[in-house]
Amino acid sequence: MIWLVDSVQGSQYIIQTFMAYTIAEKPHSLVHPFQLSIAIEALQNECQVFKPARKLEPHRPWENRKIKRAENKFRKNRVLQMSVFVFGSNAISQLGLGEDAESTHVPTRLSFFDKMSLTKVRCGSLHTLVLDSDGMLYSWGCNDEGALGRDGDESTPQRVCLDEKIVDMDCGASISVALTSRGHVYVWGTFRSTNGTFGLTPGKKISFEPVKVPLKSITALSAGQGFVAALDSKDSIFTFGSNEFGELGRRTSERNKLRALIPDAVTTPRKRLRNYRFRSISCGLNHIIALNTDGEAYCWGSNLYGQLGHDKAESTFKKYKVPLDGIRQVAGGENHSLFVTIDGTLHGCGRNKEGQLGIQSVEAVRTPMKLSIEHVETVRSYNSFNICRVGNELYSWGTGFNGALGHEEETILIPKKIPFDFPEVIDFDVGNDFSVVVTR
Repeated sequence: MIWLVDSVQGSQYIIQTFMAYTIAEKPHSLVHPFQLSIAIEALQNECQVFKPARKLEPHRPWENRKIKRAENKFRKNRVLQMSVFVFGSNAISQLGLGEDAESTHVPTRLSFFDKMSLTKVRCGSLHTLVLDSDGMLYSWGCNDEGALGRDGDESTPQRVCLDEKIVDMDCGASISVALTSRGHVYVWGTFRSTNGTFGLTPGKKISFEPVKVPLKSITALSAGQGFVAALDSKDSIFTFGSNEFGELGRRTSERNKLRALIPDAVTTPRKRLRNYRFRSISCGLNHIIALNTDGEAYCWGSNLYGQLGHDKAESTFKKYKVPLDGIRQVAGGENHSLFVTIDGTLHGCGRNKEGQLGIQSVEAVRTPMKLSIEHVETVRSYNSFNICRVGNELYSWGTGFNGALGHEEETILIPKKIPFDFPEVIDFDVGNDFSVVVTR
């Protein structure tokens, strides 16, 4: 179908597309992407769309009021408004609002990302990574040890330059890790241990630029305080970084501790037990939770507070099954673990002194205990607080200073709805004392 389009500047051109009111009245109808892009571009440039004409005669405006209203409706909603909301501490520019912005418990829009198409957000201790639909990565926050992967202003978002398209990423204390569409892994910053800076590679202490890791065919990854876990296409898990608490899932020598910075397999087809077919991983401060295809979770690393879900050892590189079935998603916090089951219930175990388990008590729990909240879709955890999603509502609990919970209170024992009307929530995450939400 031929349409005549006239721009504000008076230029005339012909485009092959469809009637604007069709999109406005039937937004879910099947439309060719090229046609849609042409229509959106025309309307974004404030062009006027006219009825088809057999001849290229002087055009006339729409006369049909119904069509005009439909066109206006389409014009108003032609682009999905993507937004990023931040709240919590901004003492070290964690919110990306500029160094002069104050800490706040009220979700505040980060205008840098307006109208950008975003897919994921991940928070570290004091920094954040955001991924757009084109595979480009942006960072902001503390860059003292290279966690941003770039130079420039730390207080506002800027792009991290990589030659490959990014599909996933994660953050630790001072470490960032990214996964490319080719299955390659890049890291930057540095790994930390209880003694301070541990190193990034055997020959490099800190890197302010992305460094390629000798891994291939990786499909998922996660970062803890001072280590990284990566899952490949054969369901094998590789780890590297600090191994103080057995979090790498393998033995390492104190004498040659820097060898732990070289990725090595924790589970392989040869070493794997029958239940070790993993599909996702989540790292806590010093422990790992691996979820298999049967909905079973296995944990290893630090167990000082029972965050591994059992009472057998304080710290171990051995894998122990969590006594809970039907698990759909897992999240590792500082010294606690959370498990979302297929029926939407939420369970937690580990340290609870700051109320991070959401069970109206502050006693540590060494086996998973059910929380009162239901219909949970996703949960995120980092330090001593968590945020979960129920429908399009976000609930927070635990201890988060300077407004990180989205409430005036700094400690909340039972999950409490954040009193803010978010647009459609796409993704969210929490850092040490701040939170970030991506919406559209």
